[in-house]
Amino acid sequence: MFLKRGMLVLAMVGSATNAAWPCSCIGGQDVKDARKVADAVFIGTVIGAQELELKSKDGLEYFPVHVMRYTLRVERSFKGRMVADEVVVYTGLGGGDCGFRFTLNERFIVNGDRDAAMAEGSMADKPLYGRGIYWTNICTRTRLYDDDEVRELEVLH
Repeated sequence: MFLKRGMLVLAMVGSATNAAWPCSCIGGQDVKDARKVADAVFIGTVIGAQELELKSKDGLEYFPVHVMRYTLRVERSFKGRMVADEVVVYTGLGGGDCGFRFTLNERFIVNGDRDAAMAEGSMADKPLYGRGIYWTNICTRTRLYDDDEVRELEVLH
């Protein structure tokens, strides 16, 4: 949990500046470990994308955070209760904030977290956490659809 919050704070700071801070994930997780720490693991197709500028609740407008809001049509769930056919996945823009770059109309295996540490200090016109809303980044096993990965998830399911 501490690691998840730390990554989100790093993502906030990294995306709020113009400096190109490198994003680094220490070690990779195998499918089993990644599934264990994720709140949800599912296959989904990206059907929508929107960049959002989040502003601090304390009114510090000179410190906005930019995130991407993706809408995915869920095909299959391996962990977590999918309450709808569509979910929202937030991530950073990429680069120094560890954001994952989704592509419209492509299928992905998503490892998502409900952790709203980044959202709690921000204001936005859309909810940033709640039912059917997840966060991900490049340090999770979120990736383009891969048959081998799906087979491993099926064994764990």
